[in-house]
Amino acid sequence: MHKNKDQKIFKASLKRVAFSPGKLMPIADLIRGKKVMNALQLLHTFPSKRAEPFQNLLKSAIANTQQRSNELENSFFIKSIQVNQGPRFRYYKAGAMGRATILRRRFSHITLVLDKKEQINN
Repeated sequence: MHKNKDQKIFKASLKRVAFSPGKLMPIADLIRGKKVMNALQLLHTFPSKRAEPFQNLLKSAIANTQQRSNELENSFFIKSIQVNQGPRFRYYKAGAMGRATILRRRFSHITLVLDKKEQINN
């Protein structure tokens, strides 16, 4: 997606990630505003499996930049990253005293925007 000829913005999104948004938001806050290569290194060393969807999404966004422009991946940074609520799967499990308990499986949608402008913060 191109806004102007001078400013290039690239988007990538990931739907129905099998983690709740509340568990993914701290990782999104960690990489927001970072350069692409720094964010990849952070996610690679992150000790949780919750970092894998972000790593795959960032690699996809890098592939989008390489396919649509001839710019180096070092010149991009993460302009914005959003973690939104996806669908909820509701199912029932046997509860106490013959009742049924509703369990909710929460999913997330992640949207990542890369920008080529010079980075202001770190």
